[in-house]
Amino acid sequence: MEKMLKELAIAVSDSEDLESFVRPLLKMMEAITGLESTYMTRVNNHESIQNVIYAEHKKKPFVTEGLQVPWNDTLCKRALDDQIFYTDRVSEIWADSGAAREIGIETYISQPINLSDGTFYGTLCGASADRVKVNQESRKILNLFAELIAHQIERERMLKRLQSENITYKHFALTDQLTGIPNRRASIIELSRAMNQVKRSGSTLLVAYIDLDGFKKINDNFGHDAGDRFLIEIAKVLIQNLRDSDFVGRLGGDEFLAFGIKGQEPNLVSKETLKSRVEQFTQGLFDLGDYELSYEGASVGVVSYEGDDITVDRLLNQADSAMYLAKQKRKAKY
Repeated sequence: MEKMLKELAIAVSDSEDLESFVRPLLKMMEAITGLESTYMTRVNNHESIQNVIYAEHKKKPFVTEGLQVPWNDTLCKRALDDQIFYTDRVSEIWADSGAAREIGIETYISQPINLSDGTFYGTLCGASADRVKVNQESRKILNLFAELIAHQIERERMLKRLQSENITYKHFALTDQLTGIPNRRASIIELSRAMNQVKRSGSTLLVAYIDLDGFKKINDNFGHDAGDRFLIEIAKVLIQNLRDSDFVGRLGGDEFLAFGIKGQEPNLVSKETLKSRVEQFTQGLFDLGDYELSYEGASVGVVSYEGDDITVDRLLNQADSAMYLAKQKRKAKY
């Protein structure tokens, strides 16, 4: 018993998933009961199918893993209906069971696996061709195993739910809900990664700070719904016209950020090319639903980063300053 308890403690503490949790229990169950085969099943009540999930055998297996059989034809169903969870006289008690005769089972033990909400999950079973006496103490341990397995199933379900919720949370936490592109937080995270990549590779990063001139007037003249539609269209334009490898995010309000590793052109040409391109494809007609807006383009400031020892905030401030200078030049021009 002491050895069994140690093995049980190891199984509970070391298991990473349901399989690594159940298999040691099945082997312990073999040792405790003396039965030739032990196995765990999952019952699909909707389709009335029993599936053998895991199985362990001393000799010739009575059932194989992955076996699917009609639930109503199983000894597990008979045991539940008749409330007979152990017998060493299967051939007498369930003489009409074709499955029992075909397999050659004489001793059978079963314990339902019920979740905490009362849901019937499946069964924990043992079988042997010979008549094997299983004492009351061993049957109590089998009941304990079934409860432990139920707890493990619920634990895994909870972890999966938490993981799913965490993924969903991260998506919303890093996504601008209006435009669907990365938000300020995500933009800063990705910019930091790009800066680290530049430090390792010795390449050059181009960072474009984009401000939508006259955005307040759009809201004032056409309404906030039209302003939101304009922001969505600008996000689409940026994604469609920049390279697939470039990052596009919304910093907030009417400000966007775009960056990527520059090509083989000289640095100044690449900066000016990127600036000019963004200015050009943010110009033109934009469908705002009930209105069509003729827009003169955004103010764009572009800076380069070559692995200097500066922070993300400092690089963003440099790009913001370059955008401000571009805005002043546009005001003087127009």
